[in-house]
Amino acid sequence: MNTTILRKIGSGLECDVYDCGEGVCYKQYRNRSRRWLPQLTTVRRLIKIYQNAKLAAQEGLGPEVYGRDSNGYFTEIVKTFNCHMDHPDCSMICEECVLGYTADEREYLAFSLQELFGIEIEDLHSGNIGRKDGKLICIDFGIGISVPIPVGI
Repeated sequence: MNTTILRKIGSGLECDVYDCGEGVCYKQYRNRSRRWLPQLTTVRRLIKIYQNAKLAAQEGLGPEVYGRDSNGYFTEIVKTFNCHMDHPDCSMICEECVLGYTADEREYLAFSLQELFGIEIEDLHSGNIGRKDGKLICIDFGIGISVPIPVGI
């Protein structure tokens, strides 16, 4: 697996995403603190996010996961629908019609993730949803998912 970072291709509240070539990306987590959000990326939290991503991948609900280091992890690149919800012309109709997935598909993904993790996923918007092998998958297992830390960590 190529671990050379080529260029930044995205970012979120918790991490920056870098292209490593050959369909692989690196999600590098930032250590930031906000009043409403406690310390984000302790090693323990990063391990939790990584374990969540691996579990979702095993169940076909997330991209392949290739490994981690102390700052992030490597995963398969899956293009997201990435609707800009703050645009004045954007609405749920945008997600259902323009982006190429239906409300039923999104609800099925949300239900499947809830069944897998035992909680409702709060951050399942079009920027965190992609399509792999014809099926919707989630690409973000950080802030919007408060899954208990796996046993043995």
